[in-house]
Order: sequence, then structure tokens, then C-alpha cells
Amino acid sequence: MNARSLTALALTLLLAAPAVAQEEAPPPPAAPAVAPAAPAAAPVAMAKKYLSPGIIEVGGGISLGFTDTSYTGGSQQVLDFGLTPYVLYYVMKGLGVGGRFTVAYEKQWIKVTGQPDQSSDSTGIAIQPAAEYHFDLGSRLYPYAGLALGYGYADYGSGKDNQMVFNIGGGVKMTFGGGILGLGLEVPIIYHSIDNSGTTTHATTAGFNIFTRYAVWF
Repeated sequence: MNARSLTALALTLLLAAPAVAQEEAPPPPAAPAVAPAAPAAAPVAMAKKYLSPGIIEVGGGISLGFTDTSYTGGSQQVLDFGLTPYVLYYVMKGLGVGGRFTVAYEKQWIKVTGQPDQSSDSTGIAIQPAAEYHFDLGSRLYPYAGLALGYGYADYGSGKDNQMVFNIGGGVKMTFGGGILGLGLEVPIIYHSIDNSGTTTHATTAGFNIFTRYAVWF
């Protein structure tokens, strides 16, 4: 083989070497796979607690009361029994505002000097906005104080009684699950405007009522 042939062979080998190396080189490493992001944790709903803002209390009460009023020339005793459904919405912790509706039955005994004793029965209603504030002692017992003010009406048969009714009182409630039992004492102060056969009589009475209740809250 002459010198020209050797030179041509050497050039051929030199030109082919990079292509062979390129074909035999290992591929570059693959980029690491990106792990999918973990899903965001769902918010945990907090259980409502009695007296928390936004809860609603719906229930009913039974009242039993006695009023003894003495005046010049006589006296009056009244025994009353009432049923009172009510609702409260808690606008802030411990403070519930709402209303109540009372259906009442009364038995009256009237004594007037120089006249025969009288007795009468009456039925009545009262509609009152109401508010109650409760004290959280960290137990199932919740002392409270409340008031209600509104309009009342009673029918005595021989007379009609338009009333302004104000109740103030307090007591304690006990919770169990979603239920409430309550026992309280109220002082009803009532301004009467009694129309009896065209004669209007005004009077103010006060007494004591024992008030028991059952309610649910949510």
C-alpha cells in the first residue's frame, strides 16, 4: 500500500471516530419526576356550644303565680296559670334576644268593704319582646337574668283589661345534649286599664311567678 493510500485511510478513520463515539455515548439521565402536591386538608368544622353567637333556642314554659293586692276599702287576690312558648337568638356569647307569647288563665277573689265578696275567671294573652343574659360557669348549669316587656289583654266577661306587662326575673338552666331544662322566678308588674260597662279603671299590680321551661337549641 503506497503512501497516498495510507493517508486516505487515516483521514477516513479520523472522520468516522466522532460519529461512532456519538452513537455509543449513553443518553443523559432523565429529570427526576416531580411528586404531585398533597391535597389541602379540609377545614375541620367546630361543634357549636350552647350560648355561642348564632345559635337559636326554642322552647316553652309553664308559669304559676299568686298576687295579693290590698287597697283602701278592699283587697284582691289573683291565682294565674300560663303557657309561654318563646324563641331566643344569641347575638353574642351569653346574650339571647327574641320574643315570647303567653296564654294565661286567672282566678280572682275581690273583697270590698261593705259589699259581698266576688270572684271571677278570666283568660288573657301577652306578647312580649324578651332578652336573657346567661353566665357560663364551665359546667352544665347556666344562671341567667332576663326581662320582657309588651302588651297584654284579658277578658273578665263583664270587663276588658288592656295591659302593659313587664316581667323581670332570673333562674338557672341545665343542658343535656341539645336540650335545656330551666327553673326560674319572675316578678310580673302589670299596668291595667280596665273598661267595665263604660267605666275605665287604672291599676298596677305585682306578684311572683314560678317559671319552668323545656327547650332545644341548634
